[in-house]
Amino acid sequence: KMNEFWEKDLTIGYYDKIVNDGIRNRRGIQSYWHISTLKKVSKYLEKNLNHLDYACGPGTLIGLYSNSNSLGLDIAAKQIEYANSKYLNKGKFKIISDYKFIENENFDVITILGLIEFINDDEARDLILTLEKNLNNSGKIILTTPNYSGIMNFYEVLLNKFSKVNYSGEHINKKNTSDLISLFKQLDNFDFSIHKFMNLSLFFSIFSHSIAEKIENFIGKIFKNYFGSLIIVELIKK
Repeated sequence: KMNEFWEKDLTIGYYDKIVNDGIRNRRGIQSYWHISTLKKVSKYLEKNLNHLDYACGPGTLIGLYSNSNSLGLDIAAKQIEYANSKYLNKGKFKIISDYKFIENENFDVITILGLIEFINDDEARDLILTLEKNLNNSGKIILTTPNYSGIMNFYEVLLNKFSKVNYSGEHINKKNTSDLISLFKQLDNFDFSIHKFMNLSLFFSIFSHSIAEKIENFIGKIFKNYFGSLIIVELIKK
């Protein structure tokens, strides 16, 4: 069912077009959501690091925000075709089913953005343990997922009502910080930290991304990032 969603329900380059429209227009809620996430994750993608973006979609993270040696993998062939046509100069892009991991291929950073809400706990745990085999010692897995507590549920109702894509039947694993702590405590080979972002600044992105970003930083500083509708998890291999 998830394969169907990514292959049929999403148009080619869907998320990439949202991000690029937001960069041009400098406003918009959905684009601000994605751009803020990509900017947060980009801090981990330094020069000379080997990077894997798992479930890379149309390749936007690698194409616009990575300084590393990046490889993108995704199940959707049409999204990989799009990534290769637009961002081939920034990284490599492969269909997951066509890609073979090899023992001596290790990554310093693996990113998994907006995926675990689509899969159950066992699948998420198995995915991390599989990717761990190709992660360098002290390497990091960076993943993001919505924080399903408080206002996030309201955001999702609005998104499903006004967006071209409806996620109501697809987000099967709705996590909050406590849920994620319970999940990742089971991974003995990793230390982890959890951070929240995307506070009420989201509403101001209707008018301006730059204003929203300033409000995000101000509220985050005052409340020490206690509030946030998005979670970023940093898993560090022991």
